[in-house]
Amino acid sequence: MDFKWRKTRIHSKCREEIYVNSLKKDKENVYYGAIFFKKNKVFYKDVIKPIEWKLLNEFKTILGYKCRLAIGTFRGREYKAWYTDELPSSEGPWKLSGLPGLILSAETGNSFSFEAVKVMINSNLSVPSKFKEIYSQKASAVDYKTFIKDENAYYTEIRDKQIANLPKNIVLSNTPPIRSEFIEKSFEWDDTKTP
Repeated sequence: MDFKWRKTRIHSKCREEIYVNSLKKDKENVYYGAIFFKKNKVFYKDVIKPIEWKLLNEFKTILGYKCRLAIGTFRGREYKAWYTDELPSSEGPWKLSGLPGLILSAETGNSFSFEAVKVMINSNLSVPSKFKEIYSQKASAVDYKTFIKDENAYYTEIRDKQIANLPKNIVLSNTPPIRSEFIEKSFEWDDTKTP
């Protein structure tokens, strides 16, 4: 499989490497990923609804790049993202994208954060095999909605077993939603928006 990648690679504090694809995006904003679930590696395809960002007039410098603040909500969490138009790509860490420049830092409260620690611009970068493996599995990738439903059922079953094994004199008055601590708390396909 032939990979054509832009010359930008970002290293973040959470050890995620982002390779910015120079090919024109599909009509859909698609994210391919891999996760270990029930002792198996699952490849998934997530079609992502574009984030509606609000651009603010706050600026700071990250790694020598002038960045502007934007705020947007994605799957139940509000993100503050710092992007630079000095690197003309609408990509960013994880599934965050859609700004008029590369996202170098993003956070949601105290729960989750991403921050670039290094940007490499080099025409000789090679894509690591872990990324090639994910993209080579595109044809067999599981729909993300199906995966999330399976994941929610699995974790609900575990939680229910743990509650059933509590001593009889312990009563839980407020059990949080199963996804409350996940990076994605709710989904656009949910009717209620609360998992």
